[in-house]
Amino acid sequence: IANSVRAQGVPERILSIFTSTEGPRWTTAMKAVSGFMKASREGWCLVLSGPKGSGKSTAAAHYLWATAPQSDSRFPASQRWWTAAKVRRVSSYDDQLEKLMKVSVLVIDDLGVEFMDKAGHFKSRLDELIDARWGNFRKTIITTNLNAKDFQERYESRVTDRIRHGFKHGGGYTHINEKSLRA
Repeated sequence: IANSVRAQGVPERILSIFTSTEGPRWTTAMKAVSGFMKASREGWCLVLSGPKGSGKSTAAAHYLWATAPQSDSRFPASQRWWTAAKVRRVSSYDDQLEKLMKVSVLVIDDLGVEFMDKAGHFKSRLDELIDARWGNFRKTIITTNLNAKDFQERYESRVTDRIRHGFKHGGGYTHINEKSLRA
């Protein structure tokens, strides 16, 4: 399983939590992801919001860990774990953005820390990505340090309306109020 999750792009720091003898802690974020795993296809998006170190990224990796193929010969063909900063650098002119739109499960880690250009290029790219994933019921997990109000202001109603659309079907916005697990 570890090799499959590594191939999906999960960072070694997070992967080491799953391969340690203790394993990950059962946090609010982990509970939210566990519920999201049972959501219907219409519940396509989960947003994990909270302070740094509250277990959001580990919980997002839990989804990939729990759904990883048991055989090394069946690794996912496309990377599923992307930081927001890395998504920002994806070119709209090659097939990389198309791959992000079509991969069955996508984790966007740390949305809200990426540089926002004045021309709105990233907002446009994110809008296109979210619209394609929403329109095709592709499971998406977003982690962010932004609260709901700041998220709405930063990404505007077109993106947030699509994300919210799946909440009544098992997707959701979970704000984590736990202290840092890094202490």
